[in-house]
Amino acid sequence: MISAGLRRSIRVAAVQVEPSESVQESVAKAEALIMTAKEAGAEFICLPEMWLHKEPIPHIDEVIDSAKYVILRFSQLAKELNVTLIPGAVYEENENDLFVSAYVIAPNGNVVGKQEKVHLFRDEKAFFKPGTNFKVFEVNGIKLGIMVCYDVAFPESARCLTIKGAELIFNPSRIVKEAMEPWRLYVKARCLENRVPVVAANIYDHAHPGGSFVCVPLEGAKKFVHPVVLTQAGSGQTVITCDIDLLSIVEFRLDRLSRRNPAAYGCIVEQNIPR
Repeated sequence: MISAGLRRSIRVAAVQVEPSESVQESVAKAEALIMTAKEAGAEFICLPEMWLHKEPIPHIDEVIDSAKYVILRFSQLAKELNVTLIPGAVYEENENDLFVSAYVIAPNGNVVGKQEKVHLFRDEKAFFKPGTNFKVFEVNGIKLGIMVCYDVAFPESARCLTIKGAELIFNPSRIVKEAMEPWRLYVKARCLENRVPVVAANIYDHAHPGGSFVCVPLEGAKKFVHPVVLTQAGSGQTVITCDIDLLSIVEFRLDRLSRRNPAAYGCIVEQNIPR
C-alpha cells in the first residue's frame, strides 16, 4: 500500500568537486558548489567519495584528522541552508579502525547516521575495515540509502537497501576514466533491477573525468521500465540538479519486489567461491 503522506517530488543535486592539495581548499570549493545547488532549489545534496584531497592515501593522516571538522562544518551548513547533505565519503577513525564513511546530515544540522563502505576496492583493504551492513535513513519523510563507490558493483548492495525500504539511493564515488563505462552500467542496472532512483556523484581531476549523473526508472513503450538518465555532468567542477517524482515509481518497485522468489536465493549468502 502506498502511504498517503509520501511526498511526490524532490529536487536532488550531485556536486562534482575538483579536489585540491589541501583539505581547507577542497572544503571551500565544496561549500561554494553546495550554495549553487541550494540556489537551484536542491533539497538533497550529495558530494563524491573522498573529495577532500587530490592524493588522499599519501596524505591519509591529514584527511583522517580532518573528518570531524568536515562533518561539523557541513552540519552547520546543512542547518544554515535547510538542506539534507550527504558530504560524500570521508576517511575516519573509529575505535582504532579506519573506515570509509558516508554521513547523512538533516536540515536541522543533526547527523542522522552514516554508511560505512562495505566493499573495499583493491588496495583499500590495506588501510580500511569494511562496513558490515547496509542502512536506510529517513529524512523529512524520505527513506534513502547509500552505496559508497565500489558498493555499486555488487547487486546485493542496492537490493538490500531496497528491501529495507530505500526509495532513493546515493552513490558517492571516485571513478577513474578507465572505469567510467562500467560505473555507468552498474548504476543503471541497480536503478533498473530495483526500480529506485540513483544519484551518482564523481570527482573531477586529471585522472577522474567527472560525469556525475542521476538515473531514474521510468515507464516506456508497452509498460517496459527503463533506467533513464535525467541529468549528467560533463568534465570540470560543477553541480547538476533535477526533480525526481518518487510517487510515480512506487508501483514499479512494489511490483518488482513482489515477483521475487527468496527461497531460491540461498546461495547468495554462501561463502564458497567457485574455482
